[in-house]
Amino acid sequence: MHDERDANGGEYTSMEEFLRRAEAAGAGETPKTEAEPPSAENPVAGSEQPSFWSEPAVEPEQPHIVEQAAVEQAAEPARAVNQPVGVEEPVSMSEPIGEQRSYSGLFLGLLALAIVAAIAGLGWTYYLSGRLTNAEMQLSQEQQQNQKLAAALDETNARLKVTSETLGQSVGLTQKQLEQKAQDLLNRQQAAARHFESEQQETQQKISSVSSDVSGVKTDVGGVKTDLSNTQSQLKSDEAQLQSMKGDLGIDSGLIATNAKELEILKHKGDRNYFEFTLQKGHRQPVSTVSLELKKADPKHSRYTLEVYADDKKIEKKDRGLNEPVQFYTGKDNYLYELVVNSIDKNEVKGYIATPKSAPVPVSTSGT
Repeated sequence: MHDERDANGGEYTSMEEFLRRAEAAGAGETPKTEAEPPSAENPVAGSEQPSFWSEPAVEPEQPHIVEQAAVEQAAEPARAVNQPVGVEEPVSMSEPIGEQRSYSGLFLGLLALAIVAAIAGLGWTYYLSGRLTNAEMQLSQEQQQNQKLAAALDETNARLKVTSETLGQSVGLTQKQLEQKAQDLLNRQQAAARHFESEQQETQQKISSVSSDVSGVKTDVGGVKTDLSNTQSQLKSDEAQLQSMKGDLGIDSGLIATNAKELEILKHKGDRNYFEFTLQKGHRQPVSTVSLELKKADPKHSRYTLEVYADDKKIEKKDRGLNEPVQFYTGKDNYLYELVVNSIDKNEVKGYIATPKSAPVPVSTSGT
């Protein structure tokens, strides 16, 4: 049971004492404490002593103030019974006015803070509302665009379907026929692959055979090289036997050929162009870029006479000998031509004309 206190801060020993004092206060009497008998611990117990629970002397109160105090003291035990341990009593109307003013200031501060928060919330709501409106407009535009795309896609699909149906009808192929044709194509591919493998095997065999032949050819090439070396040696030997003479104009002609074999050697050397001829007496014949006419042939003395027609001029070469270089100039660049007769018969001579490599060559006449 909790201790009870009176209005002046004194403690009560029991609920009965509290009620008794409350009744005495209501009747305008001052409660008296019972005298205790004297004892060894308290020798003055029988005498009239002021009790700890006695109220201090106060001036008489007005009847209505006494009644209000009695009512508050009567309600105090009930509040004490219902109040949990450690919880402070509520502030009564008798608290100082300064504390009430502090509570009023705090309330006004909280109210101002709430108003500011409400205004900020309204601003934020307006901002979010604008964002939401823009998002809805964008979403509406995208939905319209999607609808347009969907309509275009449906139209394209319809066209493709019509095109596919038209193509299928024009070709006249069913799915089964397509599968059959695909199977036929696969069979042909497999057959072609087998044929390719067999051809590859045959080709490999042929390559092996060709390799053997190439080995044989290499051997033959080696023999040809040997023969070529021998031929080159022979050419050098024959070239050494060629004669070098001066022409009828007193100019060194270099090497001249006295027969067909030597002429072939000169052709292989490639220093000049060579044109062979056979002249009949009384017949004018073109050779290279000039024309020749035999006037006289003397086999007994190996002499001959002929005329050269070049650049609209006639040049007579009279009483020339066998294998003698006969020289003349022709062309706008004055190319030196050289004529050699290797054979003289009755009314016929044979020989060749040698021209520089830079000299023109007629299309109708072949030179080497």
